[in-house]
Amino acid sequence: MPLAIKAKFSEMSEGQRLGVVAGAAVVVLVGIVYLIYSDLNKVGEFHQVPKLLQMKDKKGKSLAAQIKAMDEKITGHEAKIAQIDAKQKMVDSRKEEIEDFKKLLPEERDLLAMLDVINDLVRKADVKLESLNRTDNPPGPQYQQVVFSIQLSGGFHNLVQFINSVESADRFMTLDRATLGRGGT
Repeated sequence: MPLAIKAKFSEMSEGQRLGVVAGAAVVVLVGIVYLIYSDLNKVGEFHQVPKLLQMKDKKGKSLAAQIKAMDEKITGHEAKIAQIDAKQKMVDSRKEEIEDFKKLLPEERDLLAMLDVINDLVRKADVKLESLNRTDNPPGPQYQQVVFSIQLSGGFHNLVQFINSVESADRFMTLDRATLGRGGT
């Protein structure tokens, strides 16, 4: 039989042969499209995906509607989580600021640390520490003040350097008053 088809094919004119080849190609293409399309439908039926999506629960909601509702809830929760994360970062930042401020403000237990700071400032300014007395702490609502009475001697520029270093020290300190006198002979 294949020889008979071959013989008939060779008897045809060139235009007829071209028509047969084109027709055969169309038939093969239609067959391939049909097979692919039917396979896709079978996959859906095999896994019962369309039926599952249309099934309804006791409240009458389809699975597709339930999935959509859950997606919306998840999106809402993700937004809340993002807000919580932002607020947590803000709280952490505020805690760091508070800790930084605590380091700047002297506390009663930091008395020795404050004495070290004052001694460093005296040494760097190259002035002589004549006396250093701690006075009673006035009550403070927010923090405990540590009050010192300091008597220094030295050159004018050195004393100015000391005062400037008190103002620019890492620890928060205030200079309430200064009395300058004439140097000794």
